[in-house]
Amino acid sequence: MYGVSRELQDEFAYRSHQLTAENVKNGNISQEILPITVKGELFNTDESLKSHIPKDNFGRFKPVIKGGTVTAAK
Repeated sequence: MYGVSRELQDEFAYRSHQLTAENVKNGNISQEILPITVKGELFNTDESLKSHIPKDNFGRFKPVIKGGTVTAAK
């Protein structure tokens, strides 16, 4: 639709997760993440960060919508 290929989206997603992981590790974004307690359990990290997923795996994720290109990392 907008001329952004699946490969380019996967590359962007992978790089985004790597950069975020690096900044979390270095404490550069600690002010951006607010800790919350839910049912007595403390949450103080971004659970959606997927820095452990190898780059090649991003291309294996299935699109959320049939025929689409947007995926949800697992």
